[in-house]
Amino acid sequence: MKLHHAAALAFGAWYLILPPLGRSGKRLIDAPLLDWKRVDEFDSESTCLQMRAKLIESMRGTEIDTALCVPSGVRDLAPGQQPAIVDDLDELGGG
Repeated sequence: MKLHHAAALAFGAWYLILPPLGRSGKRLIDAPLLDWKRVDEFDSESTCLQMRAKLIESMRGTEIDTALCVPSGVRDLAPGQQPAIVDDLDELGGG
């Protein structure tokens, strides 16, 4: 793992995000990450995952289990894919 990728994971913010609602009222888990709604921000992945677990426990049957914890600077995800950290060149359009 490149150093700046590790730094992004270690020091960056983590976001709890939910996919957008479709016309049918179901969550669109295949929607681009740019369309997902940020629910909250955390200092660490573990804190984000703890909140996600609490929400799933308290909001059973509401599709809250579709929420993801992602680090700041993630790229779009394909279904089932882990977040990829955007490197500095990508942010500047040079990657």
